[in-house]
Amino acid sequence: MSRSPHPPPRGHRSRRDGRGREEQRPPARPGQVLPDGRRRGLRLGNWLAFLLLIALPCRALFELARLVDWRILSFGPICLTAASFFLYRHDKLQAQAGGWRIPETTLHFIDLIGGWPGGFLAQREYRHKTAKGSFQFIFWMTVALHQFLALDSLLAWRFTKELLRRFTSGGE
Repeated sequence: MSRSPHPPPRGHRSRRDGRGREEQRPPARPGQVLPDGRRRGLRLGNWLAFLLLIALPCRALFELARLVDWRILSFGPICLTAASFFLYRHDKLQAQAGGWRIPETTLHFIDLIGGWPGGFLAQREYRHKTAKGSFQFIFWMTVALHQFLALDSLLAWRFTKELLRRFTSGGE
């Protein structure tokens, strides 16, 4: 039994069949039923986590809508979320195909300016960037920053005002 001199095509995973030969199969697509009966993609727990994570920022935007037109407030976050989701998707497809990738700094930037919900969903849908610890650390710090800003805005910027007061008074 000899191995093929050619590597498997990019984006394909190999496994051994019952006789020890390599068996090629394409990568699982979102929503596809895997051989063991599980369905690939977002599960209920991911959706619940997503809803919990966006609850505080949505509440803060709702309060801000009293001052600014709600259509303007909703357009930005929805567009950034969609852009982030599709950037992660494109990066995953490029990784599978061996093409040009989207720099991690670009993914972090779109998450930082408000697209983190799309990044969260895309990471779970496409199983992309979930195992890289340094990427996850920065991503979750971004989410924590957005949660803090949402909470602080609901509390009339109490923490920010105190921080600025201490900073401008020299910490006295």
